[in-house]
Amino acid sequence: MCGVVDTAEDVRILRAAGVVENRMKSEGEAAEMWVGMSRGVGMRRVGFLDKVTRDVNEYYGSIWRVKARVLMRKYVVESWQVLTFFGAGLLLVLTCVQTFCSVYSCGAHLAKITNVGDSYRRRVFFNYEKRIRMQSPPEKIFEYFASFKSPDGEIFMSPADLMRAVVPVFPPSESDRVREGFLRGEHPPGELHCAPSDFFMLFDTDNDGLISFPEYIFFVTLLSIPESSFSVAFKMFDLDHNGEIEMEEFRKVMALMRSYNRQGAGHSEGRRGGHKVGKSVENGGLLRYFFGDDGNGRLNHDKFVQFLRDLHDEIVHLEFSHYDFKSRGTISAKDFALSMVASADINHINKLLERVDELDDHPDLRNARVTLEEFKTFAELRKSLRPLTLAIFTYGKVNGSLTKQDFQRAASHVCGISVTDNVVDVIFHVFDANRDGSLSSDEFLKALERWESDFREPTETGISGFLSCWLKCTKN
Repeated sequence: MCGVVDTAEDVRILRAAGVVENRMKSEGEAAEMWVGMSRGVGMRRVGFLDKVTRDVNEYYGSIWRVKARVLMRKYVVESWQVLTFFGAGLLLVLTCVQTFCSVYSCGAHLAKITNVGDSYRRRVFFNYEKRIRMQSPPEKIFEYFASFKSPDGEIFMSPADLMRAVVPVFPPSESDRVREGFLRGEHPPGELHCAPSDFFMLFDTDNDGLISFPEYIFFVTLLSIPESSFSVAFKMFDLDHNGEIEMEEFRKVMALMRSYNRQGAGHSEGRRGGHKVGKSVENGGLLRYFFGDDGNGRLNHDKFVQFLRDLHDEIVHLEFSHYDFKSRGTISAKDFALSMVASADINHINKLLERVDELDDHPDLRNARVTLEEFKTFAELRKSLRPLTLAIFTYGKVNGSLTKQDFQRAASHVCGISVTDNVVDVIFHVFDANRDGSLSSDEFLKALERWESDFREPTETGISGFLSCWLKCTKN
C-alpha cells in the first residue's frame, strides 16, 4: 500500500481537521488508528486529506473534532458499498455465463442424442446424474431416484433406488435403459428387476419395502461411516462409556453426524417438495429393531458393528442385482467394468468408458461373466484401499511395473483377498492404459478411492461451491 497516512505531521493535520478525537493520548496512538482505517479503503495521502479537511470544515462549520464512527460511516462504509456493488455485478456476470454454458452444452448434447446410439446417451445421462448426486440438495436427489408415489402424492424409494442414489451406476448393458432416475412430471423409465431386500425388511414396520425421505437421510448418514471406523463410531454413540448405546444417545449422535454428512448437512429443512427431517427422523422401524418397541433396550457393540457391515454389504448386493438385469446370478464383464469406473473423476471418465466399450470386441472378455462372489471380493478389496495402495506402489517401484501376477500377489499377501484371473483380466483391460501388461496404478487407485468418498465428503456451498461447480462445468 503506497502513501499510507502514518506520520506525525499527518496526525497533526487530522487533529486540526477534527477527524482525530482530542482524547488520543499521543500522536502515535492516533496514527496507529488511522493507518488501520486507511489501509482498509486504499486511501492516498495528499488528495484524501485535502478532501477530509474540506468536507469536515464545510459540514460541521468548525475545526473541532469528528468522532471516528462519523469518519467510518462517511468514507469507509461508502467505499465498501462500492466494492459490494462491483462484487454483485461480477457474480451476476458469472451466473449469466454459467447459464449460457449450461444451456449451450445441454443443447449441443440433446442435438447429438437424437442422432446417436444408446452408448452415448447413457454417458450423457450418467454424467448428469453424477452431478445430481454430488451437487444437488438431498431433496432433489430423493425425488430424482425415487420410483414410488403414494395415492396422496408422497414419494418413496425402494432399497434399489436408495442404492442408485448413493452409488454411481450405469444402466445395465443388457437393458434398454439410458438413465436411472426421472424428473418431476415424467414417468419412471422402466422397471429394473431387483429382488426384494431381506435386509431392509428387518425394520420395515408396514412391510411395504419402501423408504421415506427421513429414512433416506437416516441411511445415508449411516452409510457415511467407513467400515474401518465402525468401532470408533460406536464409542462416539456410547456417551456414558458403559459399552452399550441407549436410544437417546443414538439420537443425539445421529443428529450431529447428519450435520457433518454431505447430504444430511445439505438438507434444506423442507423448503423443497415438502420433505422435512425433524426430531422424528430416528423414530422408525430401525429404532425398534435396535431398542425394542418401548425404546428402553440397549444396543451393544457387536450388534451395531454387524448392522453397519450388513448395511454396506446390502448396498454391494443391490449394485450387483442392478447389473444382473436378467437374474442370471452373474453379470457381464462389461457391467463389472462399468461398476469399477463409475466413481472415477468426471473429468477423466470418458477415456475409461471408451476402454470399457472395447470389451464388446474383445475375443476373450466379451462373453466373460462375473459372479456375485467375485463382485463381493472386489468390493472387499476396495475397502482395503490403504494397504493395497502401499503394496501396489511398493511392487511397482521394486520391479518397475505391476503385472497381473504382481497384482494378485499384493491383494493376497497384503490384504488377504484372492482375486480371480477373470476379474484381474477385466481390471487390466480397463486400467492398463499403454497395453504393455502393466497396471496404470494411479488411475486404478483413484477410481477406487472416489467410490467411498463420493457420498462421504462434504460438498462446497455458497460462492466457493458455485465457482467450483462453474469451473468444472466449463471443462466439460
